[in-house]
Amino acid sequence: MITPCEAAVVRPGEVISDKYSTEDIERALDRIAEEIAAHDLGKCLIPLFEWLEDQLEIRRRRDSTLERVRQRVAGLNKAQ
Repeated sequence: MITPCEAAVVRPGEVISDKYSTEDIERALDRIAEEIAAHDLGKCLIPLFEWLEDQLEIRRRRDSTLERVRQRVAGLNKAQ
């Protein structure tokens, strides 16, 4: 049987799938935070929590970059 700590292992370099939205990641962080705060064993979820925080930051940075790209292209189209 797999323990919660074993299930919470994140492999280095692993990236969350695009099928999960920013809101999905936020909800997961909320739920994991509750588990960490509520249980002594919750401490083993800290690496998963940190990984999700990193994934959220990466996602937000990517979304911001995509928005800047769209604005640049829109500006190019207006100039033509």
